[in-house]
Amino acid sequence: MEVLEFNSVPSIAALCEQLERHETRREWSRRTKLVVCFVIGAVLVLWLGMLATGAMVRAIVAKIPPETEQKFGKEVLDDLKTEFTFVNKSNEVAQLTEMAQPLLRALPKTQSWQFYIVAEPDPNAFALPGGHIVVTTGMLKMVKRPEQLLGVVAHEVAHVTHKHGFRQVIASAGPFIIFQVFMGGGS
Repeated sequence: MEVLEFNSVPSIAALCEQLERHETRREWSRRTKLVVCFVIGAVLVLWLGMLATGAMVRAIVAKIPPETEQKFGKEVLDDLKTEFTFVNKSNEVAQLTEMAQPLLRALPKTQSWQFYIVAEPDPNAFALPGGHIVVTTGMLKMVKRPEQLLGVVAHEVAHVTHKHGFRQVIASAGPFIIFQVFMGGGS
């Protein structure tokens, strides 16, 4: 190896440069492969963690009793009544409820459904845990056919039946708290 360090012979110097370039290329290739493998591994671990966290959230939400859903939904509804003007025309609410009955008959009878109309010009609808469906007057004015309104109501009913509100609240707690609750360390 000492002979190779002798750079006075032109062919030896060229050979040294060629070996150095080859080693540098191989080292860069090795480093690139390591970085790519690390990134792929990190993405895979993150993806598996997200899948596991989602499964834990669904398992936790499945354990929430209907009474808790009803209580929570009622509390949120009471808060909304201080922010919005609810339409007290029982005929309009009854018509909305009657229009949704064919849709609701297709669902399991484990949930009771209450409909509310809010005096709000923006077309919107939202669902609260416990089977509370709120539709704005703007939405009622915007739809032209009952099927359009039923599509919106079906979307909101799906939020309640899949417990999206609770999923969102629990998921926002973070993976460590979710794991602790899932393993039985929290209530």
